Amino acid sequence: MWRNGFYFLYFFLTNFDQYLFCCPEGWVKGSYSCYYPSRENATWTTANAKCRLMSSNLAIVNNKAENNFLIGIVKEYAQAYIHNFWLDANDIEREGHFIWQSTRQLLVYKNWNVNEPSGGTEDCLEMLFKEYVDEQHVGQWNDKICSHENHFICEKSIENGGSSQPLDIIG
Repeated sequence: MWRNGFYFLYFFLTNFDQYLFCCPEGWVKGSYSCYYPSRENATWTTANAKCRLMSSNLAIVNNKAENNFLIGIVKEYAQAYIHNFWLDANDIEREGHFIWQSTRQLLVYKNWNVNEPSGGTEDCLEMLFKEYVDEQHVGQWNDKICSHENHFICEKSIENGGSSQPLDIIG
């Protein structure tokens, strides 16, 4: 009996990071974040609010690898999606200067589609997936009128089990 307890303790301690740093059900684990690709449609503002209700923000894309990871998530469930996906950036405050809304930082990595951003009243950033796009442009970015309804991708830190609150470890 003592031996079974030892094996459980050994297994738990050697795999502790997998239990501590996991994502909530329905979220996909990336290298540093958990992602939630919505199947519902919403305006950019509503999508942002829905992510915040889940203690997250619309996704920020920091590099090509992360952009490709998001494409992979979406393609895995392609049949469920009919629209493009909102990301966290917009240029509402200053035309042509896109910032990640949740961090207030300018975009460093960019993956704009040809002739984008086009400006005008199109202030919110969408990742192209299905709507008005062919396969070679999947994952590229477009500025879109914020009142358009798209799917959206939420992101939260993978630390503390995807929670924004610190974990209390007892014992």
